[in-house]
Amino acid sequence: MSSDPEGFNVIYQGFAELLGEKAALKIWKNYAGLTVTFPKKLYTNEYTRKFVREHKGSMTTREIAKALNLTERRIRQIIQEIAQKET
Repeated sequence: MSSDPEGFNVIYQGFAELLGEKAALKIWKNYAGLTVTFPKKLYTNEYTRKFVREHKGSMTTREIAKALNLTERRIRQIIQEIAQKET
């Protein structure tokens, strides 16, 4: 069977456009038939806290929020939680 991305189902066409045809075929072979959801959050809570702790002195709250795709309010909350744990 020849692989023609234009003949792919819509989701696989998207993968082919984004990642390439070979990657789309690999995804299909490994995950066909499964329901897969992608969490909105890319990073774990542990990584987020570590990143904030390491960068709170060198980056603004806005810069940290943008880097982690979180709100500035959430970053301030995390900074406050870190400060409470350190005291």
